[in-house]
Amino acid sequence: MTTMPVPKGFVVTSGFGPRWGTTHWGTDFGKAGGSGGQPIYAVRDGLITRAGAASGFGQWITLDVDAQHGGGLYVYGHIIPEVTVGQRVT
Repeated sequence: MTTMPVPKGFVVTSGFGPRWGTTHWGTDFGKAGGSGGQPIYAVRDGLITRAGAASGFGQWITLDVDAQHGGGLYVYGHIIPEVTVGQRVT
């Protein structure tokens, strides 16, 4: 099952597509008053394959989704990672 990566109350602050004369390759979420300390959820079950600093993302993680759950690689940027490489998440 796919879920939203953020809790109820968040809104899209910048969508996928054209932005500032270039292409924004993701969807940004935010919350009035700031989103620090808020949980981030795995959109599907999978394995954390990267965690830490990344150019253009601040801190990031990548989630390799299990084939039986649809597969794919999901990128979470501008976060404080609370998971480690090799950790399974659901």
